[in-house]
Amino acid sequence: MRPLFLLFFTSLALGMAGPSSDLTDHRAGQDYALFFAVETYDHMGDLTQPIDNAEAIAKELRENYGFETEVVPNPTFAQIAGKIAEYQQRFASGDFDQKGQLLVFFSGHGVQRGNNGYFMPKDGNPTQLYQNVIEYDNWRYEIDQIACQHILVTVDACHSLTFDPNWKNKSDRNFGRRGDATKDQVLLDHQEYRSRLFFTSDGTNNQTPDRSTLARKFLEALRTYRSANGYLPADELFASYLKRAAPVPGGGDFGQDEPGSRFLFFQKRVAIPDNTTNDLADWRIAKAADDCPAYRVYLEKHPRGDFAGEAANNIAPCDAEERMLSAWVTTKKRNNCEGYQRFVADYPNSPYANLVPKKLKELKCGGATVSTKSDNAEKPVNAASNKLHAAFAKDNMIKVTGGNFSLGCSIGTVNCERDEFPEKSVSISGFYIQRNEVTNSQFLAFLKAYKSDKVKSGEFVGQKMIYPSSSGLSNKNGIWSIKKGYENHPVVDVTWYGAVTFANFYGLRLPTEAEWEFIAKGGRANDKYVFSGSDNLYNTGVYEGNSNFDSATVGSKGPTNILGVNDMSGNVWEWCNDWYTPNYNSVTPSNPRGPRSGTTKLIRGGSYSEGEWEARVTNRAYKTPATHANNIGFRCAK
Repeated sequence: MRPLFLLFFTSLALGMAGPSSDLTDHRAGQDYALFFAVETYDHMGDLTQPIDNAEAIAKELRENYGFETEVVPNPTFAQIAGKIAEYQQRFASGDFDQKGQLLVFFSGHGVQRGNNGYFMPKDGNPTQLYQNVIEYDNWRYEIDQIACQHILVTVDACHSLTFDPNWKNKSDRNFGRRGDATKDQVLLDHQEYRSRLFFTSDGTNNQTPDRSTLARKFLEALRTYRSANGYLPADELFASYLKRAAPVPGGGDFGQDEPGSRFLFFQKRVAIPDNTTNDLADWRIAKAADDCPAYRVYLEKHPRGDFAGEAANNIAPCDAEERMLSAWVTTKKRNNCEGYQRFVADYPNSPYANLVPKKLKELKCGGATVSTKSDNAEKPVNAASNKLHAAFAKDNMIKVTGGNFSLGCSIGTVNCERDEFPEKSVSISGFYIQRNEVTNSQFLAFLKAYKSDKVKSGEFVGQKMIYPSSSGLSNKNGIWSIKKGYENHPVVDVTWYGAVTFANFYGLRLPTEAEWEFIAKGGRANDKYVFSGSDNLYNTGVYEGNSNFDSATVGSKGPTNILGVNDMSGNVWEWCNDWYTPNYNSVTPSNPRGPRSGTTKLIRGGSYSEGEWEARVTNRAYKTPATHANNIGFRCAK
């Protein structure tokens, strides 16, 4: 969880004289970062981003977190081996503080052969993996032997999941956050226990792009995370930032790691000069140019400037276009029916979408058709015109009286993320909401009635709606069934396409983001609880602190929400209808519906596999519509 109650422990552990003390004064010469960034290769294709990424992260760590940093550009095998040996010696001799922290960051090409994974130095040859390569099984041990109390390894390369010593037998690649419901002894744990932790840029053996989103999210966390406690925990870095990268990263522990261990990025607490004039002058330059490069220059110079939010918002379309272009390149490379259908569903307004029908025809994709219209999830595929549909709505929906409430986080609240601002007062009309999340039994009944696990018509035709899950529905020879004991658990591994098609089939729809938060905050009561109906998630929600990392029967915690709606905080993430936007600047004052198009759909509420931070009623996350995961489900509205 994100630390909420640490000021006492900060003072206790560090002996601070008061809140103005500089945490980095206590850590001078204790934090180190070593980067190996490879762009040019003797036997592989060159890359363009690793060195820039490494230098940007190193600069942020050096200037704002007090790290002593070293970037080794385009190292050979001998240079990597020599540098690790040097750090082993410097820590062993006491030249480096053995009670300190060391970040080791690898960025470049990676390969896998059988059960082994390798990071490729400049002189590494993928056809001769017996020499001049960093074999993870061996070098994981060498890094573990460094006499430093806290070590965090980050591998930003293809097949990086093989750095995980248990990667072959590990289904969950998440890096869980630590803590408990009543207090958080982060600093005490940090002093007490040895840490050996790692992050990998992919958690499911996906390709890692040259323009790494893991590096971007790592840098974003260092620049934007703020806490009254003065530090960013590595588990918070992963859960709130890195996990939003694509592909989804992995993480865990290795070697001599001890239970309860911590790796913390201590922020400098120094006087911030009044640079309002420079801030405004640079903003005027960016506005005059009015293009993405100019706004990025402004953000580089003023990552916490008065206009940073607006600059980020102006850059969002460029980022979206870059994602679209990257998706098109990948789609063309794969050149299959499913890929083209998925592309046009995710990017219906792309100029490349008009090329898809021709591609589908060339590939003889069974006469499949696609639509390039923007989505309208609220037009039912199948109206509620029979008793089956009417019965579902009657048995599962409750009426909610509309009213005004505050969408987003209050200014001055420490424990919020940037995309939860600005807080907006909005009105919501009355509507109906499903009391519980859709269950495995309900979705199985839908599949039998619908007679397909793919969308059969409309603009999403051909899209996969659900995938087999260890926590619910399985498929054998085309026949879906429920794992015994999971009948009333929430359905998971369902895509946004599956959620919206299910809802439309019953004459319903998915809730908007504003409606979802309206319910989570108790409707017109507009309560100020951190979680839905309570400030104590342990007693009211299903999350990593009480779930044993599995979903629970819907409503198992009882009607903790004042409206009688269950599991709004925890159990599984829930799809919303809206496309994601990075802030609430453009929110309309009445019944906000989100933008008309986008690349990712919103999910809200947190899940059984994550900590308290994700389950907050204002927390926002997002996934592409085709995403499926064993902790994402949905509920319906009308």
